[in-house]
Amino acid sequence: MQRAIGKVVCAVGVVAIGGCGSTSGFLRDSATLTQAEFKMDVSQIRYSRSVSGSAKVGEALCSIPLDEDQYKRAMEALYGSAQLKTNEVLTNFREDEVFSWFLGFYCQKTLTISADVIDVTPSGFVASPGSGSLPPAVPSAVPVSSSAPSSIPLIPAVK
Repeated sequence: MQRAIGKVVCAVGVVAIGGCGSTSGFLRDSATLTQAEFKMDVSQIRYSRSVSGSAKVGEALCSIPLDEDQYKRAMEALYGSAQLKTNEVLTNFREDEVFSWFLGFYCQKTLTISADVIDVTPSGFVASPGSGSLPPAVPSAVPVSSSAPSSIPLIPAVK
């Protein structure tokens, strides 16, 4: 009997020291209520790559933050990893959060923000094959409205 109790106590100790946690996330664009529409002539929009940035913050007693600006640091890391070039735009933002706790005395939150980079090609730009040249910068886009949610199509313009 003492042997069984010893094994249970040992197992509980290993789990407590190892910590526990949870993971959650959501698609940021589907949760926002603001959309800015821009009027510009675009001949093509092309997916380029996915990028992400993370920031961690510890909490004493799982309620007292030991650092600040977690979201700001995650966004800075996202833009740092994106290294956007002329006519590249971030879209489809996603947030993932991991919460880990250790014995209830210390917790850690990890926020990861991911996004897709798309290339926007203005109308009238024709690059020679293999030239590797970037299209000219898109003229300054002027917002024409801000309205309730609707999707922005990421489809090449049809002529």
